[in-house]
Amino acid sequence: GRASGRVRSALTPAAVDGGVDTFYSALDRAADDRRRLVAAGLFALLGWVSFVTPLVTAFAALGVRISLALALFAVPVVSLINIVPTPGGVGGFELALAAVVTGLTGLDLGTSTAGVLLYRVTNYAFLLLVGGLASAWLSVSPATVVAKIGES
Repeated sequence: GRASGRVRSALTPAAVDGGVDTFYSALDRAADDRRRLVAAGLFALLGWVSFVTPLVTAFAALGVRISLALALFAVPVVSLINIVPTPGGVGGFELALAAVVTGLTGLDLGTSTAGVLLYRVTNYAFLLLVGGLASAWLSVSPATVVAKIGES
């Protein structure tokens, strides 16, 4: 509370109790609707599998088979490396993932590195494509585009 009045008021016992109560009431609401809870869990699982499947397919493109279980384990664990600041944020994840794949599969480091780099390139290309399309869609209203086409 010595940092500022805002911090002091946010950390009063009443404010903390209110925050905890809000959290538990949201948790109770989520647990009360089992269908939505199961749907959310399935969507989370689908997202996780969708995020790591490109690693399996990147290695398959190189003629190497790695298991989906390895990808489901390695990618989230190695993602913890992102807490370590690296210049530009590049390289730490790739190095760690290549090392984990090499250690758990016995592949040589060159093949592991090639598979991981292919995974990152395809992952980023997809995210940039989807993000770019979403940004374009949100930046330009469809009515404006139709009007411009109509003027041509």
